[in-house]
Amino acid sequence: IITSNVKDFPEECLAQYDLIRQTPDDFLLHQFHLDPSLILEKLDAQASALSKEREYILERLRLLAPGFVALVESSNT
Repeated sequence: IITSNVKDFPEECLAQYDLIRQTPDDFLLHQFHLDPSLILEKLDAQASALSKEREYILERLRLLAPGFVALVESSNT
């Protein structure tokens, strides 16, 4: 389950159903580490669909996924 609402999804309750909880930031960080080039490609595609640059998408993600945004910005790609 991907949610920022961690208090209503305690790990001990999810474990009984074999589910895990990740924040949006944790999820995006994990995806980036799996395939950085694919994630950058998808960010660029999202931005392009809005006639914007990657930075526009990152700015919108900054509050929800600050670690992810910092990682993308530090990747210099």
